[in-house]
Amino acid sequence: MINDDVMDHRLRLHAMVCFAVAPLGRVAFATLLAVACVTGGAGCNRGLPAVRPPSIDIDAAAEGAMAEFDENGDGTLAKDEACAGIANAWDRYDLDEDGSVSVDELKERFRGWSEGNTGLMNLRAQVTYRRKPLTRARIEMIPYEFLGSNVLSSQGKTDRYGYSFLAIPKDSLPKSQQGTHGMQVGLYRVSITHPEIDIPERYNTSTELTVDLSPAEANTGVRFDLK
Repeated sequence: MINDDVMDHRLRLHAMVCFAVAPLGRVAFATLLAVACVTGGAGCNRGLPAVRPPSIDIDAAAEGAMAEFDENGDGTLAKDEACAGIANAWDRYDLDEDGSVSVDELKERFRGWSEGNTGLMNLRAQVTYRRKPLTRARIEMIPYEFLGSNVLSSQGKTDRYGYSFLAIPKDSLPKSQQGTHGMQVGLYRVSITHPEIDIPERYNTSTELTVDLSPAEANTGVRFDLK
């Protein structure tokens, strides 16, 4: 006999399509899961004002990203120089398919976030630890500094199945967006901690987990397998 709680959980997972995104040369991998919330009208939160995409200084963000990742200083970004979030979404950055990413290509990626239609996304993430769902884990998505102060951190706590919907904390939202729920598009570092389990530093204080999130991940989701 399957109880109602388990059945509801299975039904909610039925439509999700997960795809593995393996950080190059790293132990952990992330599977991106996101449901896009599009601005315009009432958005995903009925009765509330539409939430606009985060305003990003495109030029400054692109220059900052290049300075952050361009290890050999040649003015372009190779795949093995990039963080996992960029490397795993390489075709979204390397628009001319020449094997490297230029400052102009970074600008195009960031412009898509800032000038797109998505204000907030409902992002569902799962955490497993040693192949088992991790309950009560704290997940925090921390945007790269070069994106500017308008891209906000989001967080969540996993349930007994290891799942969590991530959201910007209420006290970080402007008054006009109070009552909305979700997180923004962008490039994020991911920190995962637990109140009782000593999670390795490579998943938090010295995290190797990074993700690129945009509306293209609609109806897919994120899974972090920790070892």
